[in-house]
Amino acid sequence: MKKIFRLFMLAATGFVLGACTPDAPELPEMTLSAEDLVMGEAYTITQDAKDPNTIYLTSLIKGVTPLWEYPGGRSQKPEVKLQIAFKGQYTFKFGVLTPGGYVYAEPYVLDLTTDNFAYVEDELWTCLSGGRGNSKTWVLDIDAEGNTTYFKGPKWFFSNGYTWDALHKADGSCYLDMSDYAAAGYIECIAPYIVDGASAWYWAADWAGNQWMCGAADYGTITFDLIDGANCTVVDANGNETKGSYILDLNTHEIALTDVVLLNPDNLTANPTTLRLIALDEYRMQIAAVPDPPYTAPDDPSMIVYNFVTKEYFDNPPAPEAPKEPELPNGWKDIVGQITQTAIKWTLSEQNPLDWCTLAGAPMNGWKSPSDYPDWLGTPDATTYGGFSLTMDSSTNAYVAVAPDGTEIGGNYTLDEKGIYRFDNGLPSFPIVGWASFATTADNELRIMSIGTTAGGSISDMWVGAKDPAKDEYMAYHLIANVGSNGAAEESGYDASIYFTNSSWWPSGNGPKVKISGDGTYTCEFTVEQQVTDAMVFTVDIAGLRKAYPASGALVKAVRCDGKEIAFDAAKVAYGDLEGNGNLRLELANAFGPTAGDPAVSAVDFSQKIEVEFEVKFQAYEAQIMLTNTGWWPGYSGSTQAGILGVGKHKIALDEMSDAITAPMVFCIDLLSYPHAETAQCGILSIKVNGEEATVKADKLVYGDLEEKGNLRWELFNVYGETKGASTDSTMDYSDSVIDGSEFTNVTSLEFLVSIDSE
Repeated sequence: MKKIFRLFMLAATGFVLGACTPDAPELPEMTLSAEDLVMGEAYTITQDAKDPNTIYLTSLIKGVTPLWEYPGGRSQKPEVKLQIAFKGQYTFKFGVLTPGGYVYAEPYVLDLTTDNFAYVEDELWTCLSGGRGNSKTWVLDIDAEGNTTYFKGPKWFFSNGYTWDALHKADGSCYLDMSDYAAAGYIECIAPYIVDGASAWYWAADWAGNQWMCGAADYGTITFDLIDGANCTVVDANGNETKGSYILDLNTHEIALTDVVLLNPDNLTANPTTLRLIALDEYRMQIAAVPDPPYTAPDDPSMIVYNFVTKEYFDNPPAPEAPKEPELPNGWKDIVGQITQTAIKWTLSEQNPLDWCTLAGAPMNGWKSPSDYPDWLGTPDATTYGGFSLTMDSSTNAYVAVAPDGTEIGGNYTLDEKGIYRFDNGLPSFPIVGWASFATTADNELRIMSIGTTAGGSISDMWVGAKDPAKDEYMAYHLIANVGSNGAAEESGYDASIYFTNSSWWPSGNGPKVKISGDGTYTCEFTVEQQVTDAMVFTVDIAGLRKAYPASGALVKAVRCDGKEIAFDAAKVAYGDLEGNGNLRLELANAFGPTAGDPAVSAVDFSQKIEVEFEVKFQAYEAQIMLTNTGWWPGYSGSTQAGILGVGKHKIALDEMSDAITAPMVFCIDLLSYPHAETAQCGILSIKVNGEEATVKADKLVYGDLEEKGNLRWELFNVYGETKGASTDSTMDYSDSVIDGSEFTNVTSLEFLVSIDSE
């Protein structure tokens, strides 16, 4: 059975539980007598005018502590609201604490003549009793032979700070994945470490390894029903049967038993003050017994949790499933091999470096960004682990790992058919976030959980995990591949710098070089010693990045003059290998480039320095040109190896056309797997045919997720699309297309400048 063990947040009903009457061996003279506690004068018990099953208990005596005893519980509050589902006669007792002890009025019997079954229709009541008109029998998770089922034992141990609310997040979801909760055996880091401001713990003890907790025995049954009332029947290990009633408090998530004692292996003859419902589903239940008085230090062994399963479940437990394993895609070794033919550097993701995975390799939390990480773990900070790298060379099976502090570990590795890496000299261990650290298993192993690829099929990232020695889970790490066109990455990085000149050609030159070593956000600057008020050329070039990483991309995040951000039009920034020299250029202004006459910045004014902050991805989104001649030959369709990261102008070229295009039939550009494909605003700015500017009818452009495949398409002409005019398969009508057909008579090279104007 893989049904998740659910914890239910419940609607309030207002039942209040109190303490038992304390012993008082020596009592001073009483100041009140039973005769003083008159109904209507000392207290009232009234029914709601609209709903007689809602009953209000009110003490009218000021300055004393009241004690109410009512069906299913007790309370010392001056006002109590009860909601009783079933009709019948119910007895209430009212008392007060005097200097001489407790004094009680004569019992008051209320004849309730109506039912209100809405009070017992909550899912919690149904799980516990089977629902109205039904019953359900529960047993402790052990028998006389020492057999156990789900919980592996009848008792677990919690620090007293744990309540229903402490086990749930603010949005109502539970900190615990209950499917793994019992299977783990020992719990230490799923729920928050802090409860009520102090450290907390809980121990999911298995009976086989901790037989001191109790003997192996059939301890009996406890049956809850909703048949003409909320009734409870307990049959102990000796066959003795007692009957009583119960009430669930859907506000405090507590359960009160009257005239019966919770089934337990500890020979308790009376219930503890508080019975907390910790967890419940159709087949499994946990009830915590809180001592009286409760411990104040949450790290004391203050609370026993009794583990129940239904008798049906215990007698017919589901057959255990074989442990699952990660399922890697077909040809995964070839995919990995593509990027490990030479030494490739892997780094930890700056967005989501760490998670936990199930045995099947599925993320247990699914965090995508630093803000997703919970308070009990902390927020990842890439400066903590950013210096880590792991370089593997599949041609020699050699590896070099560099810790964040610069320490190096080298050796040889193997990769088996299950996707398990083994590093003969191990890997460094270091903190990633909070108390969670990067580490291999004791056998120096990491197993591939999943593999991510680009649209072109190259690997982009992978999750690797270290199997927990006690739990059925992996601590998993998100590795990013730094891969070039030939599979090689340069350890030293790529030089980025600003080139700047104003209209007078002075000041002019390059700013200091910044090393681009992987995905991330960087800042370049250009300093001056005079006032500058315009920009004729203002670019950032990352030397050699497009040559090594044809799918690399960049996105300008901010422009600052003398430390203050200035406005820029993101849609007017041009990106790409704009000069054909293998560099990745970010062009904000250039009187001789794509931004001539229409720069992304217009108000440049600084006297000290100008800065550009930008994001870089070595594997950005890939653009694909679809160009097919009449008659479907020749045809071109494939990656242009142009990386596009987001809003801006982008150069896309197709310059290796072995056969000339004479009459395009399908002519589109697709940005593959672009997350804003449905909402992006786009443009087509220029087209060069065989190096010459061609006519562009920009108003005819059709764009968007036109095929509903998650790709952003620029449709220039398509006989099967919206730009077809009166075309047939043999006759082309370009009147509704972006292009002029007369300019496509012998096309051997194409170059486009497209724009993404907004997301």
